[in-house]
Amino acid sequence: MQLHTIDKQRYRRHLNITIISAIVILLTSSLLFSTVLTALFSQAPQSNFNLNLMAVIISCGIIISLSFALRQRAFFTEINYVWYLKLELNHITRQLRHLEKDAKDDKKRALIIMAFYFEASQQLYNLDDNTITLDSLKRKQGNLQQLIIKHDGDIAVDDYNRALLKSKV
Repeated sequence: MQLHTIDKQRYRRHLNITIISAIVILLTSSLLFSTVLTALFSQAPQSNFNLNLMAVIISCGIIISLSFALRQRAFFTEINYVWYLKLELNHITRQLRHLEKDAKDDKKRALIIMAFYFEASQQLYNLDDNTITLDSLKRKQGNLQQLIIKHDGDIAVDDYNRALLKSKV
């Protein structure tokens, strides 16, 4: 995965529209399906909890289907990029403890992964306005830069790919 420059205002606007749309679709379709299911299958003395739950499940299925159908549209470019960036960071985070040890041992693979991790995390924190831990991240990134300089500075974030996580060299 390569890092791309994202327009923060466009990303936030499209994300907010997507979230609000999903909420509206969930509410309206759940009420609609609940009403229809209750009218068709309800028996007056019994609770309609199961029918209402079924309506919510159907509505969630509709939202998931819509998201898969529409995700390749230009409107969702930034949202998809951030989604996949978070997935990539999650893969790295699972191995972070081992990667930090390998980076201290000057293993190039770990240095590349860690450089990508810090750069991607910084981009993600800025996009999501999560500036609380940004100072700590920059401090760790500075420590990594010192290790990279010690390793002749031939480490580039663009060299990252997920296959590096699986290799142990």
